[in-house]
Amino acid sequence: MFCMGRFHSKHDGFRLKRWAARLCLGWILSCSLAFAIGTDGRNALPGPERHLRLLLRFENDSVEVRRVEHRDPALRRIAQEGVGWTVETYDRSGRLLDSRIIPDPRRLHVDWIDPQGDGELLTGKVVQLERASFLVDIPVDPKIAYRVMMSDQRERLRLDVALDEFTPYDSVEMKNDLARSGSRGAGTRGSDACSGGWSSELVVNSGPSANRLNITFLGDGYTDTELDSYALDVQNTIDYLLDRQPYAEYRGFINFYRVDVISNETGVDEPDNGIFKDTALDCAFNWGGTPRCLYCPSAPVFDAADCVPETDEILVVGNTTRYGGCGGAYSVYAGKNSSATDIAFHELGHSFADLADEYGGSGSWPTFIENPNPNCSIHDSASMTANETKWWYWLGDEGISTYSTCGGYGSGLYRPWSDCEMRSLHRTLCAVCEENHILDYYARVDGIDQSSPTSDPEIQQVDSATFSITRVSPVTYEQVVSWYLDDAVIPGETGDVLVIEGEDVDLGAHPVRVEVQDTTPRVRSDPGNLLLSQRSWTLTVSCTGTAADYDTDGDGICESGLGGRDCNDDDPEVWSAPGEATNLLFDGDGRTLRWTDPGDLGGTGSALVYDTLRSDQANTFDPADCVETNGSDTTSVDAIEPSPGTAFFYLVRAENPCPGGEGSPGTDSNGNERSAALCN
Repeated sequence: MFCMGRFHSKHDGFRLKRWAARLCLGWILSCSLAFAIGTDGRNALPGPERHLRLLLRFENDSVEVRRVEHRDPALRRIAQEGVGWTVETYDRSGRLLDSRIIPDPRRLHVDWIDPQGDGELLTGKVVQLERASFLVDIPVDPKIAYRVMMSDQRERLRLDVALDEFTPYDSVEMKNDLARSGSRGAGTRGSDACSGGWSSELVVNSGPSANRLNITFLGDGYTDTELDSYALDVQNTIDYLLDRQPYAEYRGFINFYRVDVISNETGVDEPDNGIFKDTALDCAFNWGGTPRCLYCPSAPVFDAADCVPETDEILVVGNTTRYGGCGGAYSVYAGKNSSATDIAFHELGHSFADLADEYGGSGSWPTFIENPNPNCSIHDSASMTANETKWWYWLGDEGISTYSTCGGYGSGLYRPWSDCEMRSLHRTLCAVCEENHILDYYARVDGIDQSSPTSDPEIQQVDSATFSITRVSPVTYEQVVSWYLDDAVIPGETGDVLVIEGEDVDLGAHPVRVEVQDTTPRVRSDPGNLLLSQRSWTLTVSCTGTAADYDTDGDGICESGLGGRDCNDDDPEVWSAPGEATNLLFDGDGRTLRWTDPGDLGGTGSALVYDTLRSDQANTFDPADCVETNGSDTTSVDAIEPSPGTAFFYLVRAENPCPGGEGSPGTDSNGNERSAALCN
């Protein structure tokens, strides 16, 4: 530092001892990503990377396990409420991991055109099967699931099994088996996995199967010369689905597969007409004594579906023009009927979105037990609003109310819309049914497809870390991307890539997270945050290796660009203050001060600034006027002249950007500590 006086009649100068001042440098934070996967209850984050799927068979009043499967990715759908079969999963200690209600697996939905209606209004019934295979998805990490118990709606125990009794089926291994052999494989597939060796084709590829809803078509009653006709029937259905909402909006969430199942004869069984065909899947009308119920035995259906190990949903296409179809664990429809595509759309509402039929029928639903399907309820509008249950938040909008009859019952239940696709053919889905489709898309598909890096990054303070995501996006609905560092949102960071500079954060560990939120107005209630996807990392910033070349004083802080010298936030003694500015003089104009840089630049190399203070007293600069603050060169101009008979005194101090507080302003000619104001 240097101090001099300015008088009206003459100039005099004197030098102060150096003043070690410090400026506080604030690090600007930037950051990155986060993940979660909702699990059952839909609030726990993170969730398992895989979920448990059981292939079960009901027969002779009991349930047996046919296959235990570890599925990718983790299922995220909330458990249903109401009446049905209860499935409970426990770990080895007996701790309950998951409890959920599933629809009665013996029940089939049978629909047909009501002859008393308008030609599109449906009617139907529920067929009770004596035997059936069915799938149960359980959103629990297979590594900790040990015991599964299942009981029916009367609380009769149907299944109690320890999972370690079974060799797990792995869809990835099975896929590799098929690729190697071209047909039937070994490994964990079992004797009834793609036993026909049917070829398959990915018809619509929207992305990696591990993070898509994979719908697989199977044909029955198509001979080897009719495969082109079968492929056209499948394509017509796919085109129809992708033209209907919400499939059209979320088309990027769905892969469609086709298995070329070959039958020996054309057509399907029609027992009521005395027609029997030799077909691969043995599909037939008149299931449960209902002529319109076209369905197939479950064993060959699941066997053929295993030709596409990624399969989530199954649609069976019967080679017949006769109207009919049925929906249960999978859906079957008449592929050559004029209403085939709309029947498939309706039946997927059952098998995929767990929607009930919305037409009436006979019998009465018990009004003290809530219906498990999301589109049927025992509550009228007033009761639904008071209890804030089912679709109460839609009431009054888009025609949503509570209309009498639902689920094929004549009384006791209400439906949300007057005439939805689940009631009549060639209609749109109501807001409630559409919402449940979207929730089920996100139960199978994570909004973040891929993320990088794949492990927690560790960088040097002189380096940077890059985080990125690839999203699965709706066609028009906006997804909001937010990045977090140290659990604080980073303003302005809304893209798919984030770069964090090591020099912008403190040494140590920093949580980094990204969130992707689907803001669709078609979902008003998402208690499990299914529409929210997350990824997270821990970023560790250190000062080792090559970066340590910048840490010449050994304080653990690596600051590049400082001439190989750095600061220490905690210990000012580690870094040196700059030396004295010398040769402080006025130029000939009497206004321009000029001085020489300190010989010792201090702990930060050349990163110096200068404050110029003016006082009317020689021994104090507090108070004082700041002529210039943080000047970048060794000159300063003061245009103000002292009044006659008075004098101005000037102090110039050099400062560096090292943190740690203000140093001493030096001493006066008597050796006393000089006080000086701060220039900000």
